[in-house]
Amino acid sequence: MKKYKLHQWLVLLLFTVLINACSKKITNAAVIVEEKLKDLSADSAYTPPAFILIPDDKAKTNKEDELYFDDNYGYRYWRYNDGKYYLDPKHNKNISVKKKTSVAVKLAKASS
Repeated sequence: MKKYKLHQWLVLLLFTVLINACSKKITNAAVIVEEKLKDLSADSAYTPPAFILIPDDKAKTNKEDELYFDDNYGYRYWRYNDGKYYLDPKHNKNISVKKKTSVAVKLAKASS
């Protein structure tokens, strides 16, 4: 049976500690991302406004020098010529709009 010297064991020990330390960092980052997603989904009652007014210095620019703004809930707004930032059309699909109906219409539906 082959005998290992002390420096060989130390190299092996150092290697395993290094692998364990790196793998825990990746796991912690994944947990943080999952927690942020849970926080965003917990506020599901939030419906973003159709447009917002913000100063241009708070907005960011893309490659085509178009101004946009990302709010705290992950919705993106694009600046149009009138100076307002309008909600990105891809987010309009996910928003359920509550239609206002009159009392007479509700009563007619209830009676039929």
